[in-house]
Amino acid sequence: MPKSLSDHQKKLASLYVLDALTEAEQITFENELAQNENLHSYIRTLESTLDVTSSAEMPVPDEFEIQSQRNLLRTNIDTIASQKAKIAPGIWEQIKAWIQTPTPAWVNLASVAAAFALGLYMMKPIPQQTPEKPEIDIKELLRSGQLGQIKFADNGHRDGQIRFAVESRQDLELSGTANDELITNLLFYLLLHDQNPGKRLKAVKLLQNAQPAQENKMVLVSALLTDSNPGIRLKSIRLLSTYEPGKIIQDACMKVLLEDENEAIRLSAMDIIEMVPNSSMIPALQVVSVLDENDFIRDRAQELLRAFSLDETDSRVEAKS
Repeated sequence: MPKSLSDHQKKLASLYVLDALTEAEQITFENELAQNENLHSYIRTLESTLDVTSSAEMPVPDEFEIQSQRNLLRTNIDTIASQKAKIAPGIWEQIKAWIQTPTPAWVNLASVAAAFALGLYMMKPIPQQTPEKPEIDIKELLRSGQLGQIKFADNGHRDGQIRFAVESRQDLELSGTANDELITNLLFYLLLHDQNPGKRLKAVKLLQNAQPAQENKMVLVSALLTDSNPGIRLKSIRLLSTYEPGKIIQDACMKVLLEDENEAIRLSAMDIIEMVPNSSMIPALQVVSVLDENDFIRDRAQELLRAFSLDETDSRVEAKS
């Protein structure tokens, strides 16, 4: 390492490599650099070191290791505080010797970077602690359109918690079970409004873990009748089969049976219709029994119509008797 450079020149060289000089300082330094071969060599060494440190793959510690280091650090701090030992006079001589010991270029570079980061940290205003975090009204954010991208977190659903990363005017991270109101509202929003079919499909799959409720049923009916993705419609109607098949679900199934192009979805609709057949379904079943492209669906519709005919015949016999 060139020894003819002053500490000031080395400092400027480090700042130059880090692109931390002002425009005027950079012009002055580059003029000197063009005339000083030792300084030029020092710059090349710094740049080479920076390239090596930047490209090196650092292992990413897991949460257990990080927590262990935190605990160890707290223990060391508590030990130092409890001892309250005074610095011996000889320690200053040791510090002086350390400062005067020649250091490699990468140490100088790291020191400059650390000092720069420390300066940025010290200039940040200290946030005032508040006793409680304000509650976030997710429904209001959804209604007002203040939420941007809603993404499922990468760590998934392994522990029973559904995690979202939400873009808004403030950064939000939410987690909870499928029965938490905030989580179900976000799942509803994704299912009905998100443009990504993968997100919509994941949302409807996660809704199967929620307790059946009126709002859930209406969202599933809406997805069944309006979603362009057959996989999402199929998952929606299969979830609806776990609900009491009231009039809303019956009407939705009749519409699906007449209009949906996917045979699996029409078969699922027929399954629900067969749970609670009633005479109001006869006109639609007559159309399906003749025009449906699937033989199995036509046969099942014809069986239901025969059952209605037998019931009507039995009713007439009972009335005459």
